[in-house]
Amino acid sequence: MEPVHPDNRNIRIRITGLVQGIGFRPHVYRTATARNITGTVENRTDGVVIHARGTARDLESFLEDLRYRNLPPAAAIESFEVTPETNRHFADFAIAGSNAEGDAVTRISPDLAVCPDCLADMRKQPHRIRYPFINCTCCGPRFSIVSDVPYDRSRTTMADFEMCGTCRAEYSDISDRRYHAQPVACTRCGPSYRIDTGSGFLRDIDEILRAAADCIDGGGIAGVMGMGGYHLACDGTDREAVSLLRRRKNRDARPFALMMRDLETIRDYTRLSTDEETLLTSPARPIVLLKKNGEPLPAGIGDGLDTVGVMLPYLPFHYLLFGAVRTRVLVMTSGNRSDEPIVVSPEQAESGLRGIADILVSHDRRIRNRVDDSVAFSLEGMTHVIRRSRGWVPDPVPTRLAVEGIAALGGELKNTFALGRSSGIVLSQHIGDLDNAETLEFFEESFERFRRLLRFEPKCFVHDAHPDYLSTEMSRKMGAAMDLPVFAVQHHRAHIASVMVEHGLTEPVIGVCYDGTGFGDDGTVWGGEFFTGGLRELRREYHLDPVGLPGGDLAAREPWRMALSCLHHARGTDARSLPLPLFSELETNEGPAAADRILTMLEKQINTPAASSMGRLFDAVSALAGICLVNRYEGEAPMRLESAADTREEDRYSWGLEKTAIDIRPLVADIVDDVLRGAAPGTIAARFMNTVAGFTVDTARRLHERTGIRTVALSGGVFQNRYLLAACRKHLESEGLTVCTNVRVPANDGGLSLGQVGLGAVLQ
Repeated sequence: MEPVHPDNRNIRIRITGLVQGIGFRPHVYRTATARNITGTVENRTDGVVIHARGTARDLESFLEDLRYRNLPPAAAIESFEVTPETNRHFADFAIAGSNAEGDAVTRISPDLAVCPDCLADMRKQPHRIRYPFINCTCCGPRFSIVSDVPYDRSRTTMADFEMCGTCRAEYSDISDRRYHAQPVACTRCGPSYRIDTGSGFLRDIDEILRAAADCIDGGGIAGVMGMGGYHLACDGTDREAVSLLRRRKNRDARPFALMMRDLETIRDYTRLSTDEETLLTSPARPIVLLKKNGEPLPAGIGDGLDTVGVMLPYLPFHYLLFGAVRTRVLVMTSGNRSDEPIVVSPEQAESGLRGIADILVSHDRRIRNRVDDSVAFSLEGMTHVIRRSRGWVPDPVPTRLAVEGIAALGGELKNTFALGRSSGIVLSQHIGDLDNAETLEFFEESFERFRRLLRFEPKCFVHDAHPDYLSTEMSRKMGAAMDLPVFAVQHHRAHIASVMVEHGLTEPVIGVCYDGTGFGDDGTVWGGEFFTGGLRELRREYHLDPVGLPGGDLAAREPWRMALSCLHHARGTDARSLPLPLFSELETNEGPAAADRILTMLEKQINTPAASSMGRLFDAVSALAGICLVNRYEGEAPMRLESAADTREEDRYSWGLEKTAIDIRPLVADIVDDVLRGAAPGTIAARFMNTVAGFTVDTARRLHERTGIRTVALSGGVFQNRYLLAACRKHLESEGLTVCTNVRVPANDGGLSLGQVGLGAVLQ
């Protein structure tokens, strides 16, 4: 019976944020019963709604507890609305069924790494001993298995599995950690792994682990189905196995991600800071870029780089696998053929991974939403996301902008799309480069699923200004089909806008965008730009001195072309007379006429579009310094340049300023002098990046003095360079300026869609 008290009154509480699928309703229940509150709590599409009755004093304590005390680890409250209600009596406090009414939508939890309590249960609970799908309200699959909202078992792929009596009892027991844990399961009723041997299936978990361990320990490759797709796994300390995986996957040199058994192992191979340890062990469990140190790794993991991407186990199966294999280090790379989306079903694995993997370890829990591993780094106590996917998607980016109904389709590379809802901007998982039919299909499939999950009704579409991007074409097609407005926004303005939206910046900024390439207002290629203003108008104030791109897109794949372009820009026809090692290397690798052919193209301006790209300048310097002449994967030359840099070096090269262009000719001349003097590549790399930081700060100071703007927004893929980012931040702040960079979304094109939504908000 309800406690009798003359001061009892009723209130309604609506809470939005990450409050479903993470044990929030049990938290409300326990808090209410401890405070003598009666009423109900239910999941709705627009959040969690609580009807509460109690004394004014008890209700006040109840509200304080709900907001600030003992919240579930993954919970994140965005809004907390309390309104009075008419008198209504309740016998007790109860958890009501979910309600799918309304157009609003609450947040869907990202997938969460298995928690320590579940790992302990995996060793002692009789019905879950060595069970690779163990989970609770604090951990396990969420986004990867959800089909619709509100988040209930019937709307996930766990609907395929009927709970046994034991699991049902736990699911129904308010005092149990698995109370309303939608993926709850055990060995008797849940999903299971299997290996197809050709003559039958292995289904016993110990037999499966032995087979996988025999394969990996023997130098083979295992395809392993996980939370958001398949991984290809091999012994990360076995040079031959790593080389075999590279050949079979047709992955020339792009670095492989590693999964290491525990923090102790990671410390044996890398320099690990406290902040990096916190990031590694967070529920998101991303791949974290760490400085190599200690025990050597095979060169094939990441040739020429001083960093390695490492993650900890995040699935129960990963822990079981490390208990079976001899190695403490596994390569865990996306299960796909190069440039295609990650494989997500046993059927796809049979057709797509056979010939790469020696065995396929699959399971029967369907993956509804494909998610790659996320990638990040920590710098000066701040996390910077490079690839935003598992563990972070579909967390929204909160905003006060009027973004409802804005659909932004991103760019061509590292594509994500973003949808604006009143509750925030939701970015898709990492889609990839829109350059093949498989990735385009993944984009279209994901877009439709997000529309359904978010109850999203588009009002307009926003896309990149480049007329030939596939995302541009899709935006125009969808806009025409729905008779909705379509807006094109310039690439680098969208980068700066992404910082402004992420940090809620409403005042004008000095925007610095250092990027690869993007279509500019004047039809040329941009990528080294300074802007001032707000979202409504970002004015281009300064830019990098444009140089030619010999061969167009080929210049991005072959940095030696950019080196010749910069030499020609600085020295004209005299460039060929310079006794640089670059020319002899080109004669050996590209033929005796290669350099002359490119210099002639530049002289006659044949297929050499002008570009103010900072990314291409990094390419050029990497080639001039003898570090990287050909990009075997996107960004290799700049990444190796950063890795080579001598961090003790403090000198800079020269630069100039001509009207609105930063003159790089003095810089190139100084680099040539250093090369001819025999300066070490690491010295050249450091001096170059010190120079870029120098003219960045000098130009920002000029703009501050002219406009009074004190906030500097840094974005674009080049600002994933930790050396440059740290130097720019340090020196800009020493000038009294406030620095904001991308943190929750990538500075590369993976964050472009967020900025497009922000710009769309002022265009619609």
